[in-house]
Amino acid sequence: MIPSSWKREVTDDSLDLPVLIENSEVFDMITTFNSQSSSQISSWSQENDIHSLSSINKAMDILGHGKISPIKFQVRTNIEDLKPSTLRYLKRKATTTVHEALDCIAPSQAKKLLQLLHIDKEPSSRTKLSNTEDIKLQQLIIQLYNESSDRNAKIQLLSMVSDLS
Repeated sequence: MIPSSWKREVTDDSLDLPVLIENSEVFDMITTFNSQSSSQISSWSQENDIHSLSSINKAMDILGHGKISPIKFQVRTNIEDLKPSTLRYLKRKATTTVHEALDCIAPSQAKKLLQLLHIDKEPSSRTKLSNTEDIKLQQLIIQLYNESSDRNAKIQLLSMVSDLS
């Protein structure tokens, strides 16, 4: 209970109820308590998500020199369940974000750097060859194996054949 010396009653016309106006020290304590209670209601995940969205928007504002509009929301549902228009928006924002970051790393070469990333993501780092090219390469390696007298070279050639299979 707040002592009467710390409060005075004022009528709120909209509710016709008394409203307390506290001494600033007490008001600060109550305000602090209320804000702590409110912050405990929100989950860490939501706060972290909002912080992440705010952070990426600030970063994009800096990287894009204010030319990039902020990301409006975060996706909390399965991407496959989204509407086509939402998917287009997300793809556009993701592409813009990635290109701006890559452009900072390699100015005017973002596309080339992105292509390097795609190449590294392939299951095999070697390029895909057609069946006929694979067979020709295998035959050449076997020929080199048969002609070689060096044991280490033969081991390396055998490992190349196993990589092709």
